[in-house]
Parts: sequence; structure tokens; C-alpha cells
Amino acid sequence: MDNRQDILGNNSPEVIRWLCNLSESELDMLIGLKSLILHRAKVLGHEELAKNFDLPTLRAIGLLLMEYLKGKFKDLSHVQGLTKLVVFPECCNLLKGNPGEDSSMEELKACIGIDERKRPTER
Repeated sequence: MDNRQDILGNNSPEVIRWLCNLSESELDMLIGLKSLILHRAKVLGHEELAKNFDLPTLRAIGLLLMEYLKGKFKDLSHVQGLTKLVVFPECCNLLKGNPGEDSSMEELKACIGIDERKRPTER
């Protein structure tokens, strides 16, 4: 597991760091988007199109949705009792481009749950 490619796959350390900073609901949204894309591509008979929706593309779609919601929340800011919803987009990690300092490979491994002591099983 020492190989950087084995740990990160096709993703950059920045992308892994960004993923580690997302909340469970934000991750659920990205997973839901990917599931929806896979389903729609299958229904349309173009399953190969779903492969084009990689993590950066899903992130861009998520950002667009969050910006759209941000505008909708501002429209509702005059409604009594919804003032807490107006601050929601500002605390969303999905909108943060670079969430933290540069992390070492050990920190990234810990973040994604790679235990150096465990050896992968040979098949």
C-alpha cells in the first residue's frame, strides 16, 4: 500500500482532503447524484455516459445545486422562522474549494481508513 496510486486512485490529494471534510449528508448527496446518473444512463441505454461523471463533475453539479438553493433560501429569508436556513449554505463544506492545509500521506490514509498494519488479502 505504499504506492501513492494505490491509495488515491485517480484522485489528487486535494480531492481526497475535500472528501474527508464533507459531512455525511453531503456525501449522501454526491452518492445520490451518482446513483441517479447511473440509473438515467441505464434507462436511456447509454451506460457508458455515466463513466463521464467522475468526482470533479459530481462536485461541479453539487456546487450548482448548492448555489441554486442559496438563491432560493435568500428568497425565503423574509418568512418568519426560516432565518436559520439562510445561513445553511455558508456552513456547507461542499462549497469550500480548498478545505484545509496540505495533508501528509499518513493523514490522508487515516482519513480514508487505511491501516498500514493490515495487509491486503491476496487472491
